[in-house]
Amino acid sequence: MSDHKEQFLVERLRKSNTFVMELSLVAEFENKIVGHTLLTRLKIKNRLDEFDSLALAPVSVLPEFQGKGIGRKLILESRKTAKELGHKSIILLGHEKYYPKFGYKQADTFNI
Repeated sequence: MSDHKEQFLVERLRKSNTFVMELSLVAEFENKIVGHTLLTRLKIKNRLDEFDSLALAPVSVLPEFQGKGIGRKLILESRKTAKELGHKSIILLGHEKYYPKFGYKQADTFNI
């Protein structure tokens, strides 16, 4: 699903202080960018504490390349790189049927 404005989100995130170049990944096919994902830094705050985390958004793959595992590879590689950089969590807003395949869980399912 797309509102066709993802490029504007990416542009704003790349210019922000939350941008981490190593966590902006592209997929290429025959010297053409066919997919992209981005993880940016964020803080999760409650009344007592705050936690560093990352936000996954957006994940985009050209329509003619969807269904070929490109999004999956981008998500898994970005998570691997984030872990290597010392990050411990990633949050996202996304499709409830797609992201659980990668181990993501809905926040309302946690017993905190």
